[in-house]
Amino acid sequence: MVFGIQEGSTYDWGTITDSLWGTGIPVSVWGMIIAGIIVFTLFIVWQAVNRKEPLVPLGLFKDRNFSVSNIAIAAMGAHTLTLAFPTTIYFQQVRGMSPTQAALMTAPLALFSGALSPLVGKRLGTSNPKWYAVSGFALLVVGFIVLRALMTADQSLALLLVPFAILGIGNSMIWGPLAVTATRNLPPRLAGAGSGVYNETRQVASVLGSAGIATFMGGLITEQVTQAMQRMRPAGAGAGGGAMSAPAVSGEGMSGGQVPDFLREPIATAMNDSLMLALALAAVGMVACLFFAKPVDKGAWASGQNVSDAPSSENTSTKNSSAESPGEVSSAEGSKATGESGPEPSDKEAETDSKP
Repeated sequence: MVFGIQEGSTYDWGTITDSLWGTGIPVSVWGMIIAGIIVFTLFIVWQAVNRKEPLVPLGLFKDRNFSVSNIAIAAMGAHTLTLAFPTTIYFQQVRGMSPTQAALMTAPLALFSGALSPLVGKRLGTSNPKWYAVSGFALLVVGFIVLRALMTADQSLALLLVPFAILGIGNSMIWGPLAVTATRNLPPRLAGAGSGVYNETRQVASVLGSAGIATFMGGLITEQVTQAMQRMRPAGAGAGGGAMSAPAVSGEGMSGGQVPDFLREPIATAMNDSLMLALALAAVGMVACLFFAKPVDKGAWASGQNVSDAPSSENTSTKNSSAESPGEVSSAEGSKATGESGPEPSDKEAETDSKP
């Protein structure tokens, strides 16, 4: 046995499912983890060698609100796909809907989010975005709890619209406040890099979230289907006997059409349990937003200066204006005096003016 892999076995590195060192984690996953560690190490080395022109200015993360915003948007980006996959499979495989019908069931989320986002956005300049973000994530937690309670094999479809409306209201209070808070305290020279890091964090989190929910769903579906098949095993059959065996079912294998009736409840339960990942991500986002500091607005963007340079430039301009004021007043007074008195005419000019 080498590295936990039995000798004499043939493996395809794209489809390995055997665990490494008895950890239960697939060997292919270990390969991706090791590759990620290597890439991250190279990134740190590059940052250390090229301090004048780093790939990512690490000074960005000194700003507390920027760091917290990245944690919150990572949770939000991952949560989006962890919600979409289980609900889509539930509506199509368990409830027998078409893809269009399944998408329309989530319409309240988009409608409430689109209608309320502009209203929230208008208030971000005059109020602290922290409490909007915290309230939004709290509504996501409530929405997932309600959705888990209702997502059964025979639940009323009208009731299932309620949690998606709650999730839509929560979404409207998250995206805008997080984006505003992420770069609000950054100086203008770092705002571009900060925006890029913020959006890249969201994209990477979305990819990791999709991979995580696919793995989570596959394990839950297999477990629930296996238990269902064991309950259907004829009485008196031994542990290895029985005419029925659990089929290999995974999230990827469910391509379309409604599952058999005896599998509807197990699949619904598996999709219901998989929403725990989205609920946990929403809770992480809510806790992270509690650490937001109050935004600081020193007029740096209006003056075109850095936050640290704005006060000194304002003082300099004030001094210059006050230094120039006396000269301007003196010249104005001199012009006024010259215009009022003017040069006195000579006697000859006076006699000439007096002649007809």
